[in-house]
Amino acid sequence: MQIVMIPRSYLGKWSLGLAGTFMIAFIVFLVLTQVPTGFNGLPPGFDPLVAFIFAMVLVVISVATIVTGLISLIKHKERSTLVIGGMIITFWFGLVGAVGQYLI
Repeated sequence: MQIVMIPRSYLGKWSLGLAGTFMIAFIVFLVLTQVPTGFNGLPPGFDPLVAFIFAMVLVVISVATIVTGLISLIKHKERSTLVIGGMIITFWFGLVGAVGQYLI
């Protein structure tokens, strides 16, 4: 079994692209929520509904990354370290972080 760095299958490339999109959106979300805070812990004029919607968008991107990555791993025998790493990162920050934020 040969382990490579860059994905070769179409779904592996999609999974890697979705993981990159997730990381960019996650950083934007962190920057938007870390500016000086108002009364409710969010930036002044920042609606909590917008924060919830943005968190759900991150969860959807995370699920899409994991699903496309798993399909490429199982069906197309993709053994790219970037695909596996992207799946782990988006699982941890996307599903565990965003869902856990609203459960606690």
